[in-house]
Amino acid sequence: MKNRLKEVKEILEKSLEKTISSGDLYFYVEMSGQEYFMTKDDVLEITDSMGIMQLKEFRVTPVSNLNKLTVVVSSRQCGKIPLSGDSILVYNKNTPEAPIAYAVIDSSYVILPDIGYSEERSVSNVVNDEGSESTVESTSSISYTLNNLPGVLHATAADKLDIGTVIDKFGSYGERLNKIEDNTQIFDENVNYLLIVAVPTEKVSNLVAVNSEDLFIVKAAGGN
Repeated sequence: MKNRLKEVKEILEKSLEKTISSGDLYFYVEMSGQEYFMTKDDVLEITDSMGIMQLKEFRVTPVSNLNKLTVVVSSRQCGKIPLSGDSILVYNKNTPEAPIAYAVIDSSYVILPDIGYSEERSVSNVVNDEGSESTVESTSSISYTLNNLPGVLHATAADKLDIGTVIDKFGSYGERLNKIEDNTQIFDENVNYLLIVAVPTEKVSNLVAVNSEDLFIVKAAGGN
């Protein structure tokens, strides 16, 4: 009987090892009626002392096998842009008591049709001409505008612009925006983000049923 139980446990452990050898950064875990996102090391640590019955009820799914859902939110709804691999909690602002979904960011994008910046400076100088003083005022303006950013991407994809140059100028734009906002404490609340999130099947309906304007994204503790 002991040998039989040992064999069953070995089969369960091998099945688990095969699942977590997928190379995914995170795994969706269902255990004791709760759900979690765990790393491979977390899964191995928590299952190391489990018995057969616990292993039978332990469900693990690689994040790459979860559903991918697209959500568009403003920076006011999630603050910094969450990055690929971040684990997040999604709340409905109308029912904020508990999150409606626990997800992992598959990929994220800043939605920027145009970028524009303008500045105007006034300079005043006092001129002394043979004892007579006069004030000379001048105004200078600086403006910077880059229109149709999506067009830049399409032109690059069509081999009309150098891909290396475009990536050098705009690569990791969201991360750099986060860093600059941190360093300056100036936040642009008008920026929108397109988030592709990995969620389990049973949570898809929760997200689809809610208007994107009512969603709030919170980075989960212990996320990437």
